Amino acid sequence: MSATVRVNRHGFLTLRIRWRGRDAYVGTKLKDDGVDGRNRARLTAKATLIAEDLRDEVPIHTVLLKHLGACPVRLLPTSERAGGLSKAPTVREYYEAWIQRQQPPDVRVSTAKRHETYFKAVILPRWGDVPLDHVTVSGLREFRRQLCERTVRADRSASRRYGT
Repeated sequence: MSATVRVNRHGFLTLRIRWRGRDAYVGTKLKDDGVDGRNRARLTAKATLIAEDLRDEVPIHTVLLKHLGACPVRLLPTSERAGGLSKAPTVREYYEAWIQRQQPPDVRVSTAKRHETYFKAVILPRWGDVPLDHVTVSGLREFRRQLCERTVRADRSASRRYGT
């Protein structure tokens, strides 16, 4: 098991992970800043940690979520391979684990606060008790439509109040 840092054709850093006899490429949003650059040094350190966890036979999706905060869908286990998971976590349960990873220095302080505020005020009241495997694209589109209507109505009432 190994993980090496590469540069893709767009100039972003990627991880090439050799796992179970196959190559898995995981892209990042980090720009390549040269051999001695900060982005490359950080990703190289994370690649070392990822390789160590994979040698300890930790599942790849768990390792990537732990060290990168995300995992490509193609590397997530299917329900057949998951074998023993009783039920999917709810959005609230996943949020509790996810928000712990969204802390400085990985994200800005303002971004961490904004995530927490939006989730508690808007997303969790509607989606908190829904299991993740029941969240659908059509449900999210409907939710987005309702949010936009709510915003538009507020704007119209404000314009009537102030005569604009």
